[in-house]
Amino acid sequence: MAALAFFQGIDPGDQRRGLQKKAGLILREEHAEAIAARLPIPSFYAGARWVNLAAVAAKAQQCDKVETSLKAAGVSYVVIDQTIERDSPFIRSCLSGPAPFAEFREKTDYVEVYRLGAAR
Repeated sequence: MAALAFFQGIDPGDQRRGLQKKAGLILREEHAEAIAARLPIPSFYAGARWVNLAAVAAKAQQCDKVETSLKAAGVSYVVIDQTIERDSPFIRSCLSGPAPFAEFREKTDYVEVYRLGAAR
């Protein structure tokens, strides 16, 4: 039964990764050089350098420090998902100014892509 579920593409873990992949594919068209995300999947599909958003958030703990770290790393796009928001709830408020550049949802899972203030 599990093999059948995996074959049909309804593996829950794969669904989340699929949303991350969609974000990366959209960012490929933007020619992003560096992407901050919890997972490297968007960066891989965009052909961009990955900046670990979870590590930046854990180290900074404040919006101004997060933004400074991301800008210093050359990040132009930030990918937020439900896991990073749960683990670092202040992250969304750091990006509250702009609306998401793109968002992908599947049931309760989501990925939102934000263009960092200094980007195009």
